[in-house]
Amino acid sequence: MTTVTINGPLPGIYRSLPAADYHRLDCPGRSMLHKLAQGWTPAHVRYAMCRPGLDTDALALGSALHVALLEPSRYQDVVHLGPVNPKTGRTYGRDTKAWTEAEDAVGAILLTTDQAAQVAPMIAALQSHPLIVATTSLVTEREVTCIATLDLRQIAQEQHLAWKAEWGEDDRLVVKTRLDMVGGGIIADLKTMTTSRRPGLRGIEWYAVEYGLMHQAALYPRVARACGIEVEHFAVLAIEKEEPYLPFYLRVSQWGADTAMRELLPAMVTAARCYRTDEWPGYPQDVVDLDPPEAWVKQVEAIR
Repeated sequence: MTTVTINGPLPGIYRSLPAADYHRLDCPGRSMLHKLAQGWTPAHVRYAMCRPGLDTDALALGSALHVALLEPSRYQDVVHLGPVNPKTGRTYGRDTKAWTEAEDAVGAILLTTDQAAQVAPMIAALQSHPLIVATTSLVTEREVTCIATLDLRQIAQEQHLAWKAEWGEDDRLVVKTRLDMVGGGIIADLKTMTTSRRPGLRGIEWYAVEYGLMHQAALYPRVARACGIEVEHFAVLAIEKEEPYLPFYLRVSQWGADTAMRELLPAMVTAARCYRTDEWPGYPQDVVDLDPPEAWVKQVEAIR
């Protein structure tokens, strides 16, 4: 296998790259491009990329569910309860010294007391969904890293977009993806979602936009195909983080993926320019004329 250079990865498939090394690869992934598309400045995005990875509660629970669903025989070996406070009988906080020392000593996925209690009912819910069961039965590989050089002019042509003069020569971008599940012509991602603020399908639609699932559906199949992986469609196997832990199977429409790709294209051009020039600009240096948000204006105008 070709060795990955952390600052300038070579295109290809890497099947045994640890997650920490994947996040250290100095090229954009879906998360970075999603932030640029949302309006983050390149300086903010670069700062976020270069910060040490934090094992947050969300990441830990998601990682534990991956193991429990796809490799249940390994669960007891790689997922442990975090350090327990003898005074409360519950785990210490993830930001405490005791937790940090336990992570360094154990080298496993550590869960809080509440998270450990969530895993079994969430897995039972996922396994009650026939499409999720059918998809996971097709999985032949997991956690596959794909790195590809994308031709941005070709993407613009496919999306019937004119190449803008200001985009200039920034028409090639090396992009990374990490595929949770591969097999049977499907690439799939396991997601835990918070839907309590807006339950129902409309809430899921907005979640998909806000948290970059639309961008993921546009980007992942393209990068995977560029690396030679057969992809018929991209699926999200999702489950709510809160009771009643309802599972659902998402497949973004081609129209949705195309719309997301059109939004991603300027972000990819910006990323290509930042990498070419090694400049990551922040806010403008001159005066910013600020208009109010359109939604706020409509709210004010409705007051009669």
